[in-house]
Amino acid sequence: MKKLLLSILYLMVINTVFSQSCLPDGIVFTTQSQIDSFQIIYPNCNQIEGQVYINGGDISNLNGLNKITYIGGRLYISSTQNLQSLTGLDSLTSIGSYLWIENNTNLKSLVGLGSLNSMNHFLTITNNDRLKNLTGLGNFTSLPSLNIYNNDSLRNINALQGLNLIGEAGNVQMEIANNPSLQSLTGLDSLNSILGLMLIKNNDSLTSLSGLESLSSVESIHVYENELLSDISNLNNVTGSVSSIQIFNNENLNSLSGLEGITETTYIVLISNNDLLQDLIGLNNLTDIGSLKVDDNDNLINLYGLENLSQIHNSLFIENNDTLNDLSSLIGINEMSGELRIKGNKSLTSLAGLDSISSLGFALSISNNESLTNLFGLDNLSFIGSNLSILNNNSLSMLSGLNSLNYVGRKITIESNSILKNLYGIEGIDPNPIIEFVIQNNDSLTICDVQSVCDYLSNPDKEIDINNNAPGCASKEEVEEACLVSIPINIPINDIYIHPNPAKMNITITHPSGLLIDKVILYNQYGQKVLTKFGIIDKIDVSVLCQGSYIIEVITDESKIRKKLIIQ
Repeated sequence: MKKLLLSILYLMVINTVFSQSCLPDGIVFTTQSQIDSFQIIYPNCNQIEGQVYINGGDISNLNGLNKITYIGGRLYISSTQNLQSLTGLDSLTSIGSYLWIENNTNLKSLVGLGSLNSMNHFLTITNNDRLKNLTGLGNFTSLPSLNIYNNDSLRNINALQGLNLIGEAGNVQMEIANNPSLQSLTGLDSLNSILGLMLIKNNDSLTSLSGLESLSSVESIHVYENELLSDISNLNNVTGSVSSIQIFNNENLNSLSGLEGITETTYIVLISNNDLLQDLIGLNNLTDIGSLKVDDNDNLINLYGLENLSQIHNSLFIENNDTLNDLSSLIGINEMSGELRIKGNKSLTSLAGLDSISSLGFALSISNNESLTNLFGLDNLSFIGSNLSILNNNSLSMLSGLNSLNYVGRKITIESNSILKNLYGIEGIDPNPIIEFVIQNNDSLTICDVQSVCDYLSNPDKEIDINNNAPGCASKEEVEEACLVSIPINIPINDIYIHPNPAKMNITITHPSGLLIDKVILYNQYGQKVLTKFGIIDKIDVSVLCQGSYIIEVITDESKIRKKLIIQ
């Protein structure tokens, strides 16, 4: 028994002597001879404290490193031309920093890393042209970060089948990108949580996200430029809140089904350049997002799938969707702190669906929508924090729909709307906060003398640019002259009282200053006269008028005043 104890003690001492840490400053291998002589020069070195660099054209095997069990810094294997496997690293179990395998021209296998089960930073495998799979990679259950990109021959990642968690403190992501031969994500079947970004990008042979069925939690989902990807339904177990969803440039993606479990995004939802996508079904349970951008989806017809969306904290951009003709799914949104931009949607004829929006913290921009005829759908909008821009809408004949708008905080631009005839619809805007007004290049615009414009012109210190519109609104001077005729200088618009308003049968008009009313004219939303009354007027029968918004013009011997009238 005594001899046995002495033998065990002897073995422990021998192990301590011959299993030593070494090389705190690390080591660089650039030739095969350096690797072959490593155990001769460092006979007791099994745990390298520093980093290890292996890069050299003539390195063909790593057998001389077969006793290394631990590397305290990074392990960088790069730019080898003859290395075909990682055999020789079979004893390595742990890396204190990261593992980077890059630009190894003839590397066909990761065999040799079978014992590796721990590292403190990311694993990156990139630009290894002949690597077909990850066979031989250690049995990881978790990784701080995983990057697999630019491996031209990589067909599968089955060797990752034990991985269930990606993420620790720091810049966390799973990036699988630019692997043109990768056909499947099978191998990630056990992965249930990514604490950072999941980026699936430019994998030309990938047709689905099969392999991600167990994923239930991820910070951000970015899927783009996957040429054959038609289906993302394998994300159907992801639930709750994410930072962002970005799905773009997937030319064969025909559905967003698979995203139904996500209820909130704190940053952005971006759906862009997915040519076969016809609706947004799959986003059905989104209620709260930071920003939404839907652009350049050539076959998108509607926004079905957004019916439960009630809050956009920042901005909404709907741009360059050639076949989009329906915004009705946005009906639940009531205010935004940023910008609403509707631009370049060729088939859009109506803004119906934006009816609940009452306030925009920054801007409203309606531009280049060649089929849009009016702005109905914005009827409840009363506040814009900064800019209002109406540009290049060639079918827009009127601004009706903006009648409730009373505040614009900085600038109004109405430009290049070729058949716009008048500015009825913006007369109620308070001119005082506005610092710049641009009305130009509207070929048919003849009537600019609405209350807001005339009040703005009355302040000589304000900046205004009126030019190249039709006669009557061709210059600042023309509009000023029209304003002198049409808008009273000293009698505010509130001196006319219309009761009731809204009305169904009759209205009564009174002027508290006691002025006699000579004439009353009602204009419909197209600027057409629909009713005219002369003489001393007590009551006016409006029961013959259709429901909707009208402009009522009241003319006395001293003034001409316009107000909005609603017929129910």
